[in-house]
Amino acid sequence: MPSMHEPTIRPAVLADLCAVRELMIELGYDVDTDALETTLRDLASNPDAVVLVSESEGRIDALLSMSFRPQLHVASLTGTIDELVTRREQRGRGIGHALVRAAAEEARRRGAFRIELTTRKNRASYERGFYASCGFVESTSALFRMVL
Repeated sequence: MPSMHEPTIRPAVLADLCAVRELMIELGYDVDTDALETTLRDLASNPDAVVLVSESEGRIDALLSMSFRPQLHVASLTGTIDELVTRREQRGRGIGHALVRAAAEEARRRGAFRIELTTRKNRASYERGFYASCGFVESTSALFRMVL
C-alpha cells in the first residue's frame, strides 16, 4: 500500500476532469471543458485506450493517455502515448517515469509490439532527454498532419 506521500497510479475517472483540464492547459492545450468531458468519457469507455493519472495526497499530479491499434506492417498491436504531462512543480520526482512504466506494463499485457509517441523538439522534456531516459529511441520517421 502506498504511503501518504507516494503517488498512486490509477485509471482516470470523470471526477478527475478539472485536474485533467489543468494538465492539458499546462501541456499547452486550452481545451473546452465540455469537449474534454466528452473525450474523457469516450476514452474511459474505449477498450483500445487507457488514461492513467498519478495521484498523491488527493491531488492529480500527472497524466498519461495511450491508445492501441493493430498495424499491418508489424502484424501486431502498437501503443501510442497521446498525452503525457506532469505538473511543473512536481517534475523531476520520477512521476513521468512511473507513468511510462505503467503504460509499458499495460502494453505488454495487451501483447503490443511497441510504444510510440511524438513530441515537439523544443519541449523541455525532449531537451533534457526524458524520453531516452525512459527507453525510447528517436525515430527517423517524419510526422505529417492533415487538419480536417
